[in-house]
Amino acid sequence: MRNELPRRVGHCFVFFLVASSLYGQVSFFQPPSYAGSGALFSADFNGDDKPDLLSSDGTLQLGNGNGTFTAGTQVPGTPLAIADFNGDGKPDVLESGTGTLLVLLGNGNGTFKAAATTASAAALQPLAATDLNGDGKVMLRGCPLCASIVGPGHDPL
Repeated sequence: MRNELPRRVGHCFVFFLVASSLYGQVSFFQPPSYAGSGALFSADFNGDDKPDLLSSDGTLQLGNGNGTFTAGTQVPGTPLAIADFNGDGKPDVLESGTGTLLVLLGNGNGTFKAAATTASAAALQPLAATDLNGDGKVMLRGCPLCASIVGPGHDPL
């Protein structure tokens, strides 16, 4: 048993050397670069079943389905979260204003309606937008206050 382990390790090492010499040098491709900066959010903003990207500087890029993207609508402001806030099945964008939260409702074609403003006691970052209690409605959770903000018809946690 003692002599068996070094022999097995030796076989793996020899295999690795042989495989390396058979296949030669492995090359890597240059990854694509994308417009926009900061955090990235992914959702199907234009309803084509292909993931699109929205960066935190508001740059929307529509996915082509092959790893490349085309320029879409520039979203004003700084996106904080993406979710379906009004329950229509289309991704919406949540942004932070001065003492407010702004919601841009998605049209489902890569564009958004004018921002609706909601009151907020403080700027909540980082922010999570999800169904926290399983009722099928999106709620927001953020810090520094670590409080939940809920919409009409929601019960706080």
